[in-house]
Amino acid sequence: RIASYKPAYYWLNVVNYGVGFIVDEIAQKKFTYPKKIYVDFDNPKDAYRPYFPMEASLLDNKSRLSISPFHLIGGLHPGIEVSYQRVFGERFAAQIGINKFIHQDTNFSRSPKGFRLNLEGKQYFRNQEKNRFYSSINLEYLRKSHDVVFDVNVIDIERSIYDDNFFTQQLTVEKRFVSLVPRIGFEHYITKRLVFDAFFGVGARYIDIKVPDLDPNLEIVDDSWLWFDGSNSLNRPKSGLNFNFDMNFKIGWVF
Repeated sequence: RIASYKPAYYWLNVVNYGVGFIVDEIAQKKFTYPKKIYVDFDNPKDAYRPYFPMEASLLDNKSRLSISPFHLIGGLHPGIEVSYQRVFGERFAAQIGINKFIHQDTNFSRSPKGFRLNLEGKQYFRNQEKNRFYSSINLEYLRKSHDVVFDVNVIDIERSIYDDNFFTQQLTVEKRFVSLVPRIGFEHYITKRLVFDAFFGVGARYIDIKVPDLDPNLEIVDDSWLWFDGSNSLNRPKSGLNFNFDMNFKIGWVF
Protein backbone atom coordinates (compact mmCIF):
# COMPACT_ATOMS: atom_id res chain seq x y z
CA ARG A 1 0.00 0.00 0.00
CA ILE A 2 1.42 3.36 -1.08
CA ALA A 3 0.87 6.08 1.50
CA SER A 4 -0.09 9.65 0.70
CA TYR A 5 1.70 12.68 2.14
CA LYS A 6 1.43 16.44 2.41
CA PRO A 7 3.66 18.09 -0.22
CA ALA A 8 6.12 20.84 0.66
CA TYR A 9 4.01 23.51 -1.07
CA TYR A 10 1.10 22.73 1.27
CA TRP A 11 2.98 24.51 4.08
CA LEU A 12 3.22 27.68 1.97
CA ASN A 13 -0.34 28.35 3.09
CA VAL A 14 1.17 30.17 6.07
CA VAL A 15 1.82 33.16 3.80
CA ASN A 16 -1.93 33.72 3.34
CA TYR A 17 -2.51 33.68 7.11
CA GLY A 18 -3.60 30.04 7.09
CA VAL A 19 -6.66 30.55 4.89
CA GLY A 20 -5.22 28.07 2.39
CA PHE A 21 -5.19 25.36 5.06
CA ILE A 22 -8.97 25.72 5.45
CA VAL A 23 -9.51 25.64 1.68
CA ASP A 24 -7.40 22.50 1.34
CA GLU A 25 -9.30 20.84 4.19
CA ILE A 26 -12.66 21.55 2.52
CA ALA A 27 -11.46 20.52 -0.94
CA GLN A 28 -9.59 17.49 0.45
CA LYS A 29 -6.60 18.28 -1.76
CA LYS A 30 -3.95 18.51 0.93
CA PHE A 31 -2.46 15.08 0.13
CA THR A 32 -0.54 13.77 -2.84
CA TYR A 33 1.26 10.57 -3.85
CA PRO A 34 4.84 9.99 -5.01
CA LYS A 35 5.19 10.09 -8.79
CA LYS A 36 7.56 7.14 -8.74
CA ILE A 37 8.62 4.58 -6.17
CA TYR A 38 11.52 2.16 -5.69
CA VAL A 39 10.97 -1.43 -4.58
CA ASP A 40 13.93 -3.41 -3.24
CA PHE A 41 13.10 -7.09 -3.84
CA ASP A 42 16.21 -8.16 -1.93
CA ASN A 43 14.96 -6.54 1.26
CA PRO A 44 11.38 -7.65 2.04
CA LYS A 45 11.25 -5.57 5.24
CA ASP A 46 11.59 -2.38 3.21
CA ALA A 47 8.37 -2.43 1.15
CA TYR A 48 9.16 0.63 -1.01
CA ARG A 49 10.76 4.05 -1.05
CA PRO A 50 9.09 7.19 -2.47
CA TYR A 51 12.33 7.98 -4.33
CA PHE A 52 15.06 6.14 -6.23
CA PRO A 53 18.28 5.58 -4.21
CA MET A 54 21.61 6.99 -5.32
CA GLU A 55 23.88 4.89 -7.48
CA ALA A 56 26.45 3.15 -5.30
CA SER A 57 29.28 4.21 -7.64
CA LEU A 58 28.74 7.88 -6.74
CA LEU A 59 29.63 7.10 -3.14
CA ASP A 60 32.86 5.25 -3.89
CA ASN A 61 35.04 8.39 -3.74
CA LYS A 62 35.46 9.56 -0.14
CA SER A 63 37.38 12.85 -0.55
CA ARG A 64 36.33 16.22 -1.95
CA LEU A 65 37.99 19.59 -2.60
CA SER A 66 35.62 22.57 -2.88
CA ILE A 67 35.68 26.30 -3.53
CA SER A 68 33.10 28.94 -2.62
CA PRO A 69 32.67 31.24 -5.67
CA PHE A 70 30.38 33.69 -3.88
CA HIS A 71 33.11 34.62 -1.39
CA LEU A 72 35.23 35.97 -4.26
CA ILE A 73 32.79 38.62 -5.43
CA GLY A 74 31.45 40.31 -2.35
CA GLY A 75 29.98 40.21 1.10
CA LEU A 76 31.48 41.47 4.33
CA HIS A 77 34.52 39.18 4.15
CA PRO A 78 35.45 38.50 0.51
CA GLY A 79 38.22 35.99 0.02
CA ILE A 80 39.42 32.73 -1.48
CA GLU A 81 37.91 29.79 0.39
CA VAL A 82 39.04 26.18 -0.09
CA SER A 83 37.47 23.21 1.74
CA TYR A 84 38.41 19.55 2.13
CA GLN A 85 35.77 16.94 3.00
CA ARG A 86 36.20 13.30 3.98
CA VAL A 87 33.27 10.86 4.03
CA PHE A 88 33.06 8.12 6.67
CA GLY A 89 30.74 5.27 5.75
CA GLU A 90 27.50 6.25 3.99
CA ARG A 91 26.06 8.73 6.47
CA PHE A 92 28.80 10.87 8.00
CA ALA A 93 31.39 13.36 6.78
CA ALA A 94 33.79 15.94 8.21
CA GLN A 95 34.88 19.10 6.43
CA ILE A 96 37.54 21.72 7.09
CA GLY A 97 37.72 25.03 5.22
CA ILE A 98 40.02 28.04 5.27
CA ASN A 99 39.42 31.48 3.79
CA LYS A 100 42.17 33.93 2.83
CA PHE A 101 40.81 37.46 2.61
CA ILE A 102 41.32 39.56 -0.50
CA HIS A 103 41.53 43.34 -0.91
CA GLN A 104 38.58 45.37 -2.11
CA ASP A 105 38.38 49.14 -1.82
CA THR A 106 35.46 49.09 0.64
CA ASN A 107 35.08 49.63 4.36
CA PHE A 108 34.79 45.86 4.85
CA SER A 109 37.87 44.64 2.99
CA ARG A 110 40.46 47.39 2.59
CA SER A 111 44.01 46.00 3.08
CA PRO A 112 42.76 42.94 5.01
CA LYS A 113 44.88 40.58 7.10
CA GLY A 114 43.88 37.37 8.80
CA PHE A 115 41.88 34.24 8.00
CA ARG A 116 38.63 32.37 8.60
CA LEU A 117 38.57 28.69 9.62
CA ASN A 118 35.54 26.37 9.41
CA LEU A 119 35.05 22.91 10.94
CA GLU A 120 31.85 21.10 9.95
CA GLY A 121 30.35 17.72 10.82
CA LYS A 122 27.71 16.32 8.44
CA GLN A 123 25.09 13.60 8.70
CA TYR A 124 23.33 12.51 5.50
CA PHE A 125 19.72 11.46 5.91
CA ARG A 126 18.74 10.77 2.30
CA ASN A 127 20.64 9.70 -0.83
CA GLN A 128 18.23 10.20 -3.72
CA GLU A 129 19.33 9.50 -7.31
CA LYS A 130 21.91 12.29 -7.86
CA ASN A 131 21.02 14.24 -4.72
CA ARG A 132 22.04 14.00 -1.08
CA PHE A 133 20.35 15.79 1.81
CA TYR A 134 22.11 16.43 5.09
CA SER A 135 22.12 18.22 8.41
CA SER A 136 25.32 19.56 9.92
CA ILE A 137 26.81 21.82 12.52
CA ASN A 138 29.52 24.32 11.60
CA LEU A 139 32.05 25.93 13.92
CA GLU A 140 33.73 29.04 12.52
CA TYR A 141 36.58 31.20 13.77
CA LEU A 142 37.38 34.52 12.09
CA ARG A 143 40.38 36.71 12.80
CA LYS A 144 40.66 39.83 10.67
CA SER A 145 42.04 43.35 10.58
CA HIS A 146 41.37 45.92 7.85
CA ASP A 147 41.25 49.67 7.24
CA VAL A 148 38.03 51.65 7.52
CA VAL A 149 37.27 55.27 6.68
CA PHE A 150 35.05 56.37 9.58
CA ASP A 151 32.86 59.41 10.04
CA VAL A 152 33.92 60.73 13.44
CA ASN A 153 32.89 63.57 15.74
CA VAL A 154 34.50 65.36 18.69
CA ILE A 155 32.98 64.10 21.96
CA ASP A 156 30.65 66.45 23.85
CA ILE A 157 30.53 68.88 20.93
CA GLU A 158 27.24 69.45 19.13
CA ARG A 159 27.32 67.33 15.98
CA SER A 160 27.17 69.21 12.69
CA ILE A 161 28.34 68.32 9.23
CA TYR A 162 28.90 72.01 8.56
CA ASP A 163 31.79 72.63 10.98
CA ASP A 164 35.21 71.19 11.81
CA ASN A 165 33.89 68.92 14.57
CA PHE A 166 32.71 66.42 11.95
CA PHE A 167 35.28 64.77 9.67
CA THR A 168 36.53 61.43 8.31
CA GLN A 169 39.47 59.40 9.51
CA GLN A 170 40.99 56.10 8.34
CA LEU A 171 41.59 53.62 11.18
CA THR A 172 42.42 49.93 11.51
CA VAL A 173 39.68 47.63 12.80
CA GLU A 174 40.42 44.33 14.55
CA LYS A 175 37.74 41.62 14.52
CA ARG A 176 37.37 38.26 16.25
CA PHE A 177 34.25 36.17 15.54
CA VAL A 178 33.29 32.71 16.80
CA SER A 179 30.14 31.17 15.29
CA LEU A 180 28.21 27.95 15.88
CA VAL A 181 25.51 27.30 13.27
CA PRO A 182 23.31 24.23 12.61
CA ARG A 183 22.74 23.82 8.86
CA ILE A 184 20.47 22.04 6.41
CA GLY A 185 22.13 21.22 3.11
CA PHE A 186 21.64 19.77 -0.34
CA GLU A 187 24.22 18.21 -2.65
CA HIS A 188 23.71 17.54 -6.35
CA TYR A 189 26.09 15.46 -8.49
CA ILE A 190 26.45 17.43 -11.73
CA THR A 191 28.75 14.66 -12.95
CA LYS A 192 30.28 11.69 -11.14
CA ARG A 193 33.09 13.97 -10.00
CA LEU A 194 31.56 17.46 -9.85
CA VAL A 195 29.25 18.28 -6.93
CA PHE A 196 27.12 21.34 -6.16
CA ASP A 197 26.62 21.88 -2.40
CA ALA A 198 24.13 24.47 -1.07
CA PHE A 199 23.16 25.10 2.56
CA PHE A 200 21.56 27.50 5.00
CA GLY A 201 21.31 27.78 8.77
CA VAL A 202 20.70 30.06 11.74
CA GLY A 203 22.90 30.04 14.81
CA ALA A 204 24.82 32.16 17.31
CA ARG A 205 27.92 34.30 16.89
CA TYR A 206 30.19 35.93 19.43
CA ILE A 207 31.75 39.12 18.07
CA ASP A 208 34.60 41.25 19.38
CA ILE A 209 35.41 44.37 17.35
CA LYS A 210 38.08 46.85 18.39
CA VAL A 211 39.42 50.11 16.93
CA PRO A 212 42.64 50.50 18.96
CA ASP A 213 43.86 53.68 17.21
CA LEU A 214 40.69 55.70 17.83
CA ASP A 215 41.47 58.95 19.65
CA PRO A 216 39.66 58.92 23.04
CA ASN A 217 38.45 62.47 22.32
CA LEU A 218 36.63 61.28 19.21
CA GLU A 219 33.59 59.10 18.71
CA ILE A 220 32.39 57.20 15.66
CA VAL A 221 29.18 58.59 14.21
CA ASP A 222 26.22 56.20 14.45
CA ASP A 223 24.96 55.68 10.89
CA SER A 224 22.85 52.58 11.52
CA TRP A 225 19.84 54.36 9.98
CA LEU A 226 21.65 54.41 6.62
CA TRP A 227 20.45 51.06 5.25
CA PHE A 228 22.46 51.58 2.04
CA ASP A 229 25.77 51.94 3.91
CA GLY A 230 25.91 51.70 7.69
CA SER A 231 29.60 50.74 7.60
CA ASN A 232 30.34 52.89 10.67
CA SER A 233 27.93 50.87 12.78
CA LEU A 234 29.07 47.50 11.45
CA ASN A 235 32.72 48.32 12.18
CA ARG A 236 32.47 50.25 15.44
CA PRO A 237 33.78 48.72 18.70
CA LYS A 238 31.44 46.18 20.28
CA SER A 239 31.37 42.71 21.78
CA GLY A 240 28.69 40.17 22.63
CA LEU A 241 26.38 37.53 21.17
CA ASN A 242 24.04 37.91 18.21
CA PHE A 243 22.22 35.78 15.63
CA ASN A 244 24.08 34.56 12.58
CA PHE A 245 22.28 33.70 9.33
CA ASP A 246 24.41 31.44 7.17
CA MET A 247 23.69 30.71 3.48
CA ASN A 248 26.10 29.85 0.68
CA PHE A 249 27.07 27.26 -1.92
CA LYS A 250 30.20 25.39 -2.98
CA ILE A 251 31.47 23.60 -6.06
CA GLY A 252 33.48 20.47 -5.28
CA TRP A 253 35.55 17.80 -7.03
CA VAL A 254 35.44 14.30 -5.53
CA PHE A 255 38.28 11.81 -5.72
